[in-house]
Amino acid sequence: MNTGSHPSSRVAVVTGAATGLGSATVRALLAAGWTVVATRLPGQPAQEGMERARFVEADLRTADAPARVAAAAEEAGGAALFVSSAGISLPGPVELRADDLATEFAVNTAAPARIVAALLPQLRRTRGRVVLIGAGQGRVALPFGAGYAASKAGLVAIADALRAEVRHDGITVSLIEPGAVRTGILDASRDRARVLMTDASDEARERYSVPLARSLDAAGRAFANAMPPERVAELVLTISRARTPRPRYLIGREAWVVAALALLPARWRAGLVAKLGAEPRSRGRSTAS
Repeated sequence: MNTGSHPSSRVAVVTGAATGLGSATVRALLAAGWTVVATRLPGQPAQEGMERARFVEADLRTADAPARVAAAAEEAGGAALFVSSAGISLPGPVELRADDLATEFAVNTAAPARIVAALLPQLRRTRGRVVLIGAGQGRVALPFGAGYAASKAGLVAIADALRAEVRHDGITVSLIEPGAVRTGILDASRDRARVLMTDASDEARERYSVPLARSLDAAGRAFANAMPPERVAELVLTISRARTPRPRYLIGREAWVVAALALLPARWRAGLVAKLGAEPRSRGRSTAS
C-alpha cells in the first residue's frame, strides 16, 4: 500500500511533448533535475529548452508505441513518473463526427492506458506516480465536442479504476483537469472544423455552420484569458514532490465552473449547456437573421 513515500527514481515519461502542455512539462521537469523520456509524432521538431530530453518519435496509436516508450524509459533508469499530455480534439456535430470517435478515443483514452500498462513494472519498482491530463469536458459534454468529452470521461474512469488497482504497489494516480490553457488547441480545432464543414453536404452546412461557429467563438472568449501551460507544468512538479498526491486536481477558472455545472440537476445543466452553442436549426427553417 502507498504510505506516502517519494519515488526512488528521477526518470519521467511525458507524452505529447512537442507542443503545449507536454513541452512545458518537459522543460519544467528538466529544470528540476529529472531525466525525461518524451514522445512526439514523427517529424515534429522539439521546442527550445528540451535539448536534454530523450525523444521517442511515435504515433501513440500504433501497436509498438508502448513497448518502445517503456524500453526507452528502462534504458534511462526506470520510470518513476508518467505524464500523459498527448491529446486531440475533433470538433463538430455527432452526426458528422461519428466515424472520428475512434481517433479521439485512441489518442485521448486508449494510448494513456496502453502506455501505463507497459510502464507498470517500472513504476512498481520505483513506487512511481501517474499523472493524466484530463479536461472539464470529462464531467460535462459541451456542444460539438462529444468525442473529446467522451474520451476524457473515459480517461476519468481509467484513472479511478487504475488508482484502486495499483495502490497496494505504492503507485499513485492523479488526474489534472485544467481550464483554458494557451496551447494552440483552439486554432487547431478551428482548422479542423473548417475542413469538416467544407467537406459537408449543403444541408449539413446550413444546419450546423452557424451554431458550430458560435460554439468556437464562445471557446475563443474563454481562451482570451487562458493560463500559460507553465502553470499546469508547475502543478505536475507539485504532484511529483507531494508525499500523498491527491486523486484529482482542478486548475483554472473554467475547470471550477464546469465542475460546478456538473453538480446541477440534469434539467438545469442541459439548459445551460444548450445555451453555450446555438441549437441546430430544424430542416427547412430560414437562416436569415
